[in-house]
Amino acid sequence: MLATASEAIRKGTKRYVEKYGALTRLLHFIHLISFIVLAITGLSLAYKWNGLGEFLFGSMKNVKSVHEFFGWVLTISGGLLFLKLLPESTFKPYDFKWFAKLGGYLDPTHKTHAPAGRVNAGQKIFYWFGLIALIVMAVTGFSLMYDLVSKDLRALFLVVHFVVGVLWISFVIIHFYLATIANPGTMWAMINGKVSEDYIKVHNPEWYKELKEKGIL
Repeated sequence: MLATASEAIRKGTKRYVEKYGALTRLLHFIHLISFIVLAITGLSLAYKWNGLGEFLFGSMKNVKSVHEFFGWVLTISGGLLFLKLLPESTFKPYDFKWFAKLGGYLDPTHKTHAPAGRVNAGQKIFYWFGLIALIVMAVTGFSLMYDLVSKDLRALFLVVHFVVGVLWISFVIIHFYLATIANPGTMWAMINGKVSEDYIKVHNPEWYKELKEKGIL
């Protein structure tokens, strides 16, 4: 699929469709930046990377303060972003065909075209994982921050917060790879909001049918 996508993108087209509006892109950017800051500060606190923490933020006390502040930024921006993306993140019958073909990623010939709407089934999985992770991280994080749990539960909440945080970081790394190397042009949709007709044909064939029926393309 990579070769097919790359070929389509190189050919280009004069017809573009807006996939993500300005508000969605702004919330995504804020959410991403806050996530990166939280990942760095969180790992610094968990592994006692005092040298890195002091180099970046002046002191470990500052690391903790920055982590707590961006915890609120991530939760608020994430909550708004997930609400904005909810309508297009519900599963459709053709998504199960996408799963059956594993998105076409394992096809060495790159000729497998897995059906996908405005967003594909893999992106929907990432959406729901991210929502659950955000809720877990917010509940455990704010409970620890404001001492809302007993000492016994505090130890459990710390473990859950750390494990889910590491899993989330791993998912984001995979998400970044799929939006860049695996699918050229995908990342730009979240930067300028638009995708070409050729791109939609390759990556979002079901959405392409909808756009054709509505006369948009």
